[in-house]
Amino acid sequence: MTCNVVNHPEPRSPACNGLRRGMYFPYRIDEVGYLSYDSKAADLLFEVVNRRYKAQKSVALTTNLAFKNWTTVFPNATCTVALVDRLCHRADILKVEGDSWRKKEAMERQERRKDDEENDQ
Repeated sequence: MTCNVVNHPEPRSPACNGLRRGMYFPYRIDEVGYLSYDSKAADLLFEVVNRRYKAQKSVALTTNLAFKNWTTVFPNATCTVALVDRLCHRADILKVEGDSWRKKEAMERQERRKDDEENDQ
């Protein structure tokens, strides 16, 4: 499972001051759908999302798959529907369209290398 989780800072760290004012850090789960999930991984992801949902805490999730295609990644269709339901209820969904930043940066690096090689000759 590919995910990035933001851990809370140590209680004594200066970065923790925001926690005292009622701020919190969302869990960040990156690139859902990049890899297929076995039943255990899917159940664990559901448990994390479900606990955050019940506690009314945030989850920031990225994916390249439409929700209707999540059944191709998760083995249990019922669990997938429940997962999507909890993610979408009380959610702000941002759809980002356009070229991949990684692809754009890779193309720019390739172009710079090509220019450097031409200048060296």
